[in-house]
Amino acid sequence: MKLKESLVEFPNARGKLLRGMIHQPAGVRGAQPGVIFFHGFTGDRLESHWIFIKCARALAREGIASLRFDFYGSGESEGTFYEATLQSEIADARAAVRLMQQQNGIDAARLGICGLSLGGCVAACIAPAAKARALVLWSAVAHPAILQNLSKD
Repeated sequence: MKLKESLVEFPNARGKLLRGMIHQPAGVRGAQPGVIFFHGFTGDRLESHWIFIKCARALAREGIASLRFDFYGSGESEGTFYEATLQSEIADARAAVRLMQQQNGIDAARLGICGLSLGGCVAACIAPAAKARALVLWSAVAHPAILQNLSKD
């Protein structure tokens, strides 16, 4: 099956540009389910060994669209990494879900979320409000309060 990959830019809650890639199966009729990927701490939309790219392309071959994007201050998105917080990443994740819900050819009622490491914590935090139909927590942070305590030292 042919794949379509499109670069996207969209604003976060503070009006800063986030950049990502939407993967879709080409030539599929009707609305497709979708997955949004949230990368880990110090990661980006590629992730180690290109695991997000490989997974997004495999999903597209099975008829499932996906969005990989860089959180504010990561990868090609605007901002600097030291300004990013757990709360800002949650807000960025909400913006990514809204973008995916508004895409032509995407079934907004059939969206899943996949978060790696800190992205797993973000995914768990927004899944209920995003009405995610599926949730994958890939090596997720289990106790975000510990992160806040470490950052105070």
